[in-house]
Amino acid sequence: ALLNQYLYASCPFELNDPLDCMNVLIDYTLPYKIYKKEQEGKSEDIMSLKEFIDYQSLNLYGNMGVISLSKNVKNLLMWTHYASSHQGFAVKFNVVELRSNPELIGPFPINYKEDWLPICLEDEKEAKLGFLYQTNIKSIQWKLEEEWRFIGIRQNMSIPSIQMQKEYIKNRKFDYNLSCIEEVVLGSMFTLGLSTEDSTNDNVKLKIDLSNQTSVYKHYILRFLSKNPKINVSWFYSTPTLEFKFNKRSVEITQESELVFTMKKINEGN
Repeated sequence: ALLNQYLYASCPFELNDPLDCMNVLIDYTLPYKIYKKEQEGKSEDIMSLKEFIDYQSLNLYGNMGVISLSKNVKNLLMWTHYASSHQGFAVKFNVVELRSNPELIGPFPINYKEDWLPICLEDEKEAKLGFLYQTNIKSIQWKLEEEWRFIGIRQNMSIPSIQMQKEYIKNRKFDYNLSCIEEVVLGSMFTLGLSTEDSTNDNVKLKIDLSNQTSVYKHYILRFLSKNPKINVSWFYSTPTLEFKFNKRSVEITQESELVFTMKKINEGN
């Protein structure tokens, strides 16, 4: 996604919390009554309330998607859970630039709650408004994630096990320009598995091991960053502070040869 500059707008079925985006957060009772009254005399095949709710949900899920971001790049749990236990990276986006894409709305901060109440719709045409509520409320147990979300809106997006054609999967990918990237932050364990040569306090020389798949992925990232020097790059280096935090330093990535890169310190960060 980084190498090809796109954000993936997940279908609610793909999220890691089964209580996220529950369709019971939208009360379709009144829209169903309207639907049922409209169908009387027109058709004998009238959907049940459950079938109606499922139909409305799938229609929403096939046209809208969730892009989950976090406010806090220093959150240790986020690095552990979503960045390969600190071996991965984080991308800081310019949200003003992202908003220039008319297919993206947001970002919205998640509302973390102890409990929930459904939002009652007067008409099924209000379902998209209901989806904004549906995607904007989560259990308070997730509060540490400090999540913000963009909603991607596009027709004919993929739905797991139902609508999985290649073009539908592609429709979940929302392109952005490189100018949208403010910073790429490498995790404190990013250099794990990479041979280090001639390293000093100011320079770390990294050698890629092509027999190691994780090292291959890091090769892609290092090569991308070396080819795009306008992107600000930082690294949470592994010496911790007394407050259980990592220091962050700005670095410059250069490619010395096909498999060797240098990470040069520019200055200390926060």
